[in-house]
Order: sequence, then structure tokens, then C-alpha cells
Amino acid sequence: MNPRFNPQTTSGYVRCQVPKADSGRNLYRFFCADCGSPIYSQRESNQAMVTVRAGTLDSAGEMKITAHIWTKSARPWSHIDPAAKQIPGQPN
Repeated sequence: MNPRFNPQTTSGYVRCQVPKADSGRNLYRFFCADCGSPIYSQRESNQAMVTVRAGTLDSAGEMKITAHIWTKSARPWSHIDPAAKQIPGQPN
């Protein structure tokens, strides 16, 4: 797990589930122990990358989208920022 990522919760507890991805690798999914809402996830193969669910943030501040995944199957109405990195499928 990424030691530099230290999320703070305002209440409740965070639990972790470790399912196998289609690739066979472990995926660490962290969620609210009370309601089950997903909070963030990390892949065993790339622990430096943390995926935080936007709905869990109090304020997005100056955050911006830097990449889009699964762009090959994007819906026609989906806005993809041309300045962001585009990955047609699952990132390595």
C-alpha cells in the first residue's frame, strides 16, 4: 500500500476488501464499514496510484482530471478533456 497516502475520515471506520481483478492481480478496495460506500482503491501492481471516489471529498479544490480510462468504450455524450491522458482500456 502507498505509505504516502493517508486519508482522513470524519466519522466511522474504513474496511478493506481484496478481490482478484480479471488479470489475476489483487485490488484493494476501501469502503465505509457502516454503509458500504466505496472510498478509494489501489492495485497491488501499482501502489503509487490511488483512485479516490470524487463523492467522498469535502472539496475538490484545485484538483483536475489528468487521465481518462476505458476511452475506447466511452459513450458519445461523455466529455473527455483532450488535454488529459487517454487510455483506451485497463491501465497496466
